[in-house]
Amino acid sequence: MSLTAEQLAIRKHGLGSSEIAAVCGVNPFRKPIDVFLEKTGRAEPFEETPQTKLGQRLERQIAEIYAEERGCDLTPGATVIGREPWMIATPDFLVGPVAERRVLECKNVGYRVAHHWPEGEMPEYVRIQNLWQQEVVGVQAGDVAALIGGRDFRIVDSPYDKDIVESLVEIGGAFWHDHVLKDIAPAVDGSDSWAAYIKARWPSDMTPPIEAGPDADEFARRLGIARAEMKWAEEERAEVENELKVLIGEAAGMRSDAGWSISWKNSKSGGTDWKGVVESIRAMSLYFNSGEAVDLENIIRTFERPGPRVLRLTPAKEGK
Repeated sequence: MSLTAEQLAIRKHGLGSSEIAAVCGVNPFRKPIDVFLEKTGRAEPFEETPQTKLGQRLERQIAEIYAEERGCDLTPGATVIGREPWMIATPDFLVGPVAERRVLECKNVGYRVAHHWPEGEMPEYVRIQNLWQQEVVGVQAGDVAALIGGRDFRIVDSPYDKDIVESLVEIGGAFWHDHVLKDIAPAVDGSDSWAAYIKARWPSDMTPPIEAGPDADEFARRLGIARAEMKWAEEERAEVENELKVLIGEAAGMRSDAGWSISWKNSKSGGTDWKGVVESIRAMSLYFNSGEAVDLENIIRTFERPGPRVLRLTPAKEGK
């Protein structure tokens, strides 16, 4: 949902439901370092784009479908501060009367992330988001309404779980007090966000080399192992690809009873032999002299080179 300027100002001073999953390390789109940089003023809050605005409009439609199917009334959610001043949530909607109130989270899910949503389930980061909203708002029930790929509408129940909620409060509190308030970055990870933070903080070398300590020795050892494994993996990949190509030969690929398949087909185009096109036209100059039309498109098509054969593996689905 779209937040007002006042709501955005409140969010600067705490962790919202869209941030707690990142802090816990289960959000595939954001990392703890992203939340840290935003809360400490080193990064601007996410700005709305035409795509996100469209998604918000669709979420309102999703909410209407939910209300029709459940036969209930919806109230737009407001920004709420929980039992700790840093606990913040802005649910999309509140459902039903106060005595039976539950929170509703609406999701417009694109086809590229539809695999995050197995039938009858929701991703862990969405479950955490909904639980955080329940805790902050002070209710013990919630739903998630999702439109998957523009055609699959689902309602998934999100019951309150005290153990998970207390873990979220513990993790969120430690992050807020030990990192945000103390201005200490969270643990380093291999994300692009951490790489960007390092690049911005130390853009160039300014002093002579320093002596390595035990931590650096360990990191250097791990780096050496990782690079050796990458080299081995690349050599292994090249070898098994060649072995499979030999087995496939002139076929377009192969299929296995184990559930996997491989295609080895020419890509659509490898370019055009324009020199051949010109020479062909010159050789056909007599047709120009006789006034007969030349099928230029057909000539060009004749000299299109087939693209290289590309090997593509489709792994077997889980459970097969």
